[in-house]
Amino acid sequence: MRRILLVARRDYLASVRTKAFLIGLVVAPLLFGGSAIGMALFRDKADTKEKKIAILDRTGLAAAAIIQAAREKNDKDLFDKVTGIQAMARYVFENSIEGGDPEARRLALSGQVRRGELFAFLEIGPEALHPGKDEDAKRVGYYTNAGGIDEMRRWLQDPVNEGLRKVRLSQLGVDPSHFADLLAAVPLERMSLVARDEKTGQVQAARKKSDLEGFVVPFALVLLLGMVVMVGSAPMLTAVTEDKTNRVVEMLLGVAAPFELMTGKVLAAIGLSLTSSAFYVVGGTLTL
Repeated sequence: MRRILLVARRDYLASVRTKAFLIGLVVAPLLFGGSAIGMALFRDKADTKEKKIAILDRTGLAAAAIIQAAREKNDKDLFDKVTGIQAMARYVFENSIEGGDPEARRLALSGQVRRGELFAFLEIGPEALHPGKDEDAKRVGYYTNAGGIDEMRRWLQDPVNEGLRKVRLSQLGVDPSHFADLLAAVPLERMSLVARDEKTGQVQAARKKSDLEGFVVPFALVLLLGMVVMVGSAPMLTAVTEDKTNRVVEMLLGVAAPFELMTGKVLAAIGLSLTSSAFYVVGGTLTL
């Protein structure tokens, strides 16, 4: 046991005193934290350019309702409700005239997207109003060459479905003045559990929970684990390489068994990780 602790102490002190470990303690938070800050800053820099979207309507009935629903949603979300600053792009919709070969129409609209004349185009399947068994006929295709995370596809889901529902209701003879009541959505809020105070016996009402609450803790733990691995692995690899180059390993094997040598190195690695973990936990707590 004494030999294991001696090997562990020697490897731990050799790794802690390296420049790689000391620099890594500072660089890792800057690397991970800087990326998070950068994402937050770029998220606030919304793309406010006008974007044109064409709608290729195979039903012949749904395009007008979808365009109207999308315009209403765009006008509602266009400006930030607190600052009044434009928070998203203004979408301009146009109904592409149906006719000709479907593949030729898709090719022509795709060419407009590539040339920058359109940002994207939608193709409403011929059975989108009354879905049947044919998956291709009832789908709504979203065609674009936008890279990365395209928020527009998620944004368009509500107006597309609302427009289709309005057309279906019209075909059923429902008065358009009732559309707002029939299609109104209610928010589904995440609430905490109701509890009873053990001291006073009073029932504590539930509170509204943010989606961020369930994300922050696991994300912070994963971030901490990533930093610990980065900070701990580099000095250990450097130390092992130096030991091999300087033939230290051969000398250590002369006084310690291979099991004792490896166990000591593992304990040193654990101590190194615990050191960086303690540094980040204490530093994070003080920062908060």
